[in-house]
Amino acid sequence: MCPCLVLLIMHITEEEGRALAEIPKFGEPLIEWRQDRPNSISNIFGVTNDINQGIKGLYVEFCVIGSPRLALPKYVLTLMKQELACHNRAYQLEINCRPSTNVHDNSHEHYGTYPEGRYKAEADWPKSNLEEAIQLFCKKCNLTLSENVPDYRAFALK
Repeated sequence: MCPCLVLLIMHITEEEGRALAEIPKFGEPLIEWRQDRPNSISNIFGVTNDINQGIKGLYVEFCVIGSPRLALPKYVLTLMKQELACHNRAYQLEINCRPSTNVHDNSHEHYGTYPEGRYKAEADWPKSNLEEAIQLFCKKCNLTLSENVPDYRAFALK
């Protein structure tokens, strides 16, 4: 390995994640979803403050994961913070509509990048559709969307 290669790892604590989530922010979802990998589509957009200035390093990623054959997808809605080349989770709401025996696959939320910031879902989260999940995410992240997120079911997975 090259001795000049430096591994840069940045983390966000639970407190920092909560502070970033509390900042009032505004976002304009993209009009189309994009496919990142098989059985996964996303809508990624930046956020602004109340005077329409971009909030440096913060962006939102809405991801829907699931096979078109399965009726019960997983929603992963994340407030991300980019510093240099690192993209870290500040807040994440993960709703898995399929029951699972794997504890991490069950619905939960994260504040920051450390495991200590992980909390179990409230009982009704797995019954949410994407619109309800986005409403919950926006409430927890103090995010106001300029328009509705387009229906992901209109996107044909390849």
